[in-house]
Amino acid sequence: MKICLLLVWFVLATSAIRAEVSTEAWRALDQRFLLAQKDFRGQKSASRIEHLAYLRSLLLYESAVRLMAQPIDEPVGLERFRDFSTSDRRSIAALRQEIREQEQERLVIALLGDEDLSGDEKKASAILKNELRLDSFFQKRTRKQEAEISKLERELGKIQSGLVHDEAARDSVKAEIAALRVHITAIHDAVYGFAGRAGFRQPVGPDVTGDAAALLALIVAEREEILAYLKEERTLNKDEDGKAGMIGGAFLYSSNLGIVLDVSGSMTAHLEELRGQINSYFEAPKYREVVGCRLDSCHREHLRTTRQSETWATLSVIEELVTVEEVDTVYWFSDLKDNQSMSSLRRLRELLMKGGARLYVKSLGEKPNRFLDSIITDFKG
Repeated sequence: MKICLLLVWFVLATSAIRAEVSTEAWRALDQRFLLAQKDFRGQKSASRIEHLAYLRSLLLYESAVRLMAQPIDEPVGLERFRDFSTSDRRSIAALRQEIREQEQERLVIALLGDEDLSGDEKKASAILKNELRLDSFFQKRTRKQEAEISKLERELGKIQSGLVHDEAARDSVKAEIAALRVHITAIHDAVYGFAGRAGFRQPVGPDVTGDAAALLALIVAEREEILAYLKEERTLNKDEDGKAGMIGGAFLYSSNLGIVLDVSGSMTAHLEELRGQINSYFEAPKYREVVGCRLDSCHREHLRTTRQSETWATLSVIEELVTVEEVDTVYWFSDLKDNQSMSSLRRLRELLMKGGARLYVKSLGEKPNRFLDSIITDFKG
């Protein structure tokens, strides 16, 4: 009897501690947002980089609120797809819940410890491994559709380049691609819990309630204002019909192409030729230049760290291209010889997934590690 009472006491005490920690974490998150808002609004004239850094912080806070407000991740819709066995559905549900719990634990530790929300590398590594396991379920079920889309895009490229003159064929091919995309999006929604290409302008929604919804509403309003400012300055050139071309040995089809060029000393000799090749196929690609190819959290959460250097980093420009310019394809030219942190690889994966962008990498040096390789659409050495 005493043992049972002790067990009951332990469970209740543990629940109380978790509730208390959760309350403290919410308070810490609220204070971080207000501090970041005050810090940004207190500037006389914020640069574009500082606007982008603030946007990054807001997106991190938004993700944190949505995650902490929903402790249970319940997959819905997997039963509609025959390709997913009962075992698959159980594995996906278990992975999603484990990822959510890992991320919630990471966030609480960061918030209570006044650490950066970009993430602890050891924890980021463990979470990314589970995320890639989840990706394998999605990729296995969509590999045939993606291959068919690639084939159709090549056909569409020939039609739009003038090699084939057939408007009816063009419309038919575009309709086939659209239908395949709808099917892939449905599978994505079932596996991950949100639609692919969901973007970065989601409303508060009915899933978040109470004080969490109030905080999220403030963050969303701030996010929209910053995005509106940044989008006023963006390049509006976009080819709705899309263009196709062979760049660095890879076939690209894009209606809004972003180019990330490593302009460090070892790469400059190749840039003029590459630009010429890209411009021969695509009318208005959005070029961004960075020194080196480091993938790390140099553009961190707090604005005071970004004021020390008005320089771009690889993850920063990809984030800007995907969230502000809304590119559908990123072509990254580098040698891949610099460091790649696990937290940044997680952020890169999230950006591409939510933005619905594909990543093509051309390296004149190293091959991608297995984590980066799993995120890339196509790699050419």
